[in-house]
Amino acid sequence: MAHTNHKSHNTKLHDEKELSSSVRDLLNDEMFNKGTHEANAIVSQLKFQECQALFIESSFVESLNKMHECGYLEKDLLSSNYDVFKLFVNNCENIEDFKMLGAELQIIASETFECEMMDLLPLQDSSSSLLLMKFLHCCSKTLHLDGTTKTEKSIELQSFVKNLINKNVRSSLNDNDFVYYMTSLYIFQIEIGLLSNKPTQDLYFALCNSIPNLSSSLLKMDIHGINAQQDILNKLDECQELRKDYHHRHSNHYHEKIQKRRNSTKLRSLPSKSMEEAELKRLKEENETYRNQTEESSHTTLTHVVSHWNAKLHQLLQQFPQFQEIRAVLDFLKKYRQHTYVLAFLLGIILINRKFGRIKGIIRYISRILKSLLPQLLQLLQTLTAV
Repeated sequence: MAHTNHKSHNTKLHDEKELSSSVRDLLNDEMFNKGTHEANAIVSQLKFQECQALFIESSFVESLNKMHECGYLEKDLLSSNYDVFKLFVNNCENIEDFKMLGAELQIIASETFECEMMDLLPLQDSSSSLLLMKFLHCCSKTLHLDGTTKTEKSIELQSFVKNLINKNVRSSLNDNDFVYYMTSLYIFQIEIGLLSNKPTQDLYFALCNSIPNLSSSLLKMDIHGINAQQDILNKLDECQELRKDYHHRHSNHYHEKIQKRRNSTKLRSLPSKSMEEAELKRLKEENETYRNQTEESSHTTLTHVVSHWNAKLHQLLQQFPQFQEIRAVLDFLKKYRQHTYVLAFLLGIILINRKFGRIKGIIRYISRILKSLLPQLLQLLQTLTAV
């Protein structure tokens, strides 16, 4: 009798060992790994869509916080993923004052909006030019974060923008809209805002003297019924009048108005606003399209992987006659549309069991209960389908 029990015990151990080995082969199956990678990619894209949806809703700070929470603002990712970088810049450009951001986001903004990040901005079309405008505007805003301007960084930005204007004016693909915005940013944001120069027309003419054909380029562009050059000169005159008014009244009101004048160079007041609106519309349509594609793709991927696993599970269970009841249940569920989710649940249990060895005892206990209930469950299922 003892010999029989010992033999039975050895047979059981052999079966368990063989089953364990087969399950391990199943878990290491290439199709499963491929499916896992595809599932991870879908989850990552869905998270990015959440961030993008917040931007579309004009919840810019919330969008940045979500990006940070999802790990999209890591330096390596920002410098290698153009879509993530673009969303970050778009959010930041729409935030009036970076002091509205948390401490960590302020640090990320300061580290990101540097001239050396320009390599991420391929100037191939109007969309990328628009992004560059926003980026440079954000560069100027980061220099106000600590309450004082950083002269060395400000001069570096001044030089970069000046060279950019010169390069664009000389180019055969001269974009007057871009030149106008860069000139406005150079004068109001950098010369006056960061370097604290007096707001006089001399600032504009000094820039024109150092960049041949700048004046003629701006004269060709219409801004609200006047040419772009006259528009800039008028704004400088307004700033100068406000400054004189300040000296007479000794009021902080001057600073508020000067800041308002500097902010008037932002993209929303430019003809390029139509470009920005078109970009926003494209993002909304892209977001909706991708959401639909993702839902369909995720279901297709899950069905494909689970179907493959279903076949593998059948092959595995055929080696062990004692699991014929489980095979019967799988065959039954296979007839129904929702069987994919049931199988996915079973696979989830296997994966959890694989990762957390401590619950093996619980799994075995549940398995014994299910095995004892299988005949009744089968009878119940057959009764329900007959109704």
